[in-house]
Amino acid sequence: MLAMIPLASLAGALLALRRMPSRGACAALTEDATHAGGLLLVGELPGADAWQRPIPVAADVPVGTRRHLLKSVLAVAALFAAFTVPASWFASAAPSAPRAFPDITADIRNEIEDIREEEALEPETIEELAEELRRIEAAADPSDPGTAIDAAERLRERVAALLELNSETLKRIVQDSDALARIANDPDAAQEFQKMLEESCAGSCPNGEERPGCEGEGEGEGEGEGTG
Repeated sequence: MLAMIPLASLAGALLALRRMPSRGACAALTEDATHAGGLLLVGELPGADAWQRPIPVAADVPVGTRRHLLKSVLAVAALFAAFTVPASWFASAAPSAPRAFPDITADIRNEIEDIREEEALEPETIEELAEELRRIEAAADPSDPGTAIDAAERLRERVAALLELNSETLKRIVQDSDALARIANDPDAAQEFQKMLEESCAGSCPNGEERPGCEGEGEGEGEGEGTG
């Protein structure tokens, strides 16, 4: 059945060719429809198209194919080299080796000594940090350096946190000292500050209770009741 398809196609093509009108018939049909048979006949004569104006040839624009091709080749070569060169050849891409435990403890010991010299923390706190460092060094196991390094890093973070807290505390003390100095030099500000303290004390001292700073108020209330 499939072998009949090429035969049927060939037979159809032959029939179509036989039924296709000739060129003369097409020219006659065109003449009858458009009355342009004279032009068609003249077009068949040799040299009849000499009257047509020749189309000008487009100017040859220099492209520089070789130069662009060379750039493309160099770009592809650079891309290929970037994928083939090992990253370990570059110092920035090489993985940094982890620091050894003695180096970390030495840095922490230097930080503690600097804190001791600058008196940035209380002596008790400094001794506590130094004792913690000695304890970490004594408990370090050479077969498991990761645990000792983690403990040393936690101690380093604790030292940094204490220094930051101490810095914030000193900053607040300086700010409070500046505020007190301004109040001492300004009678109106001192009076306003005293009024705020009295209002705060009156709001925080319930009846029948005495708190620091409220003794005078309590005595005043007692005298008032006795007088009444």
